[in-house]
Amino acid sequence: VLRFVAPTLALWIAPPIMSLIDTSVVGRFCGASDLAALSPGCTLIDSSSYLFMFIATAATNMVASSRAEEDGKETSERIVSEALFLALVSGIFLASMVFVAGGPLLLAIAGQESASVVPSALKYATVRAFGQPAVIMASVARASALAGKDTGGPLTSVALAFFLNAVGTTVLVRFANLGIVGAAVGTLCADCVA
Repeated sequence: VLRFVAPTLALWIAPPIMSLIDTSVVGRFCGASDLAALSPGCTLIDSSSYLFMFIATAATNMVASSRAEEDGKETSERIVSEALFLALVSGIFLASMVFVAGGPLLLAIAGQESASVVPSALKYATVRAFGQPAVIMASVARASALAGKDTGGPLTSVALAFFLNAVGTTVLVRFANLGIVGAAVGTLCADCVA
């Protein structure tokens, strides 16, 4: 049971853990205003990606059901392909929403009292938005692998993303002095590679 539970849990907690890595690095090496800006920026990116996690859930169910049939391999490959395309379109939609309406959305999240953090939060969210298609597609790919009883691949992918995010964010924030934008770039790269 644990061989299946750990990768499944990792699939669902990966986006907030990536944001927590950003928060810890920015909190350690940047100012209070950058740390304050991470909260609405992370909330916008992480919460919006959860709107489309149903694609991963549906893919898991449909792929597992098709693999149970005699000639299910071809059907399951079609399901994965269609789910990945839907994830790509959904991710592009989410990124577009950040590009078009990121400021007002972040202001709604932060509130009028914290409006001063919105410009920094928008920089962070804009960079991270480029990774939204990759985040949703990765969740579908990992879920599809789990449906095929591959627990190692998804867990390795999530662990690689955590490692790359921790190293990349630390290097870009601490050594390159890129601040909150460095944290976003580090997470974006980890999302896309893993």
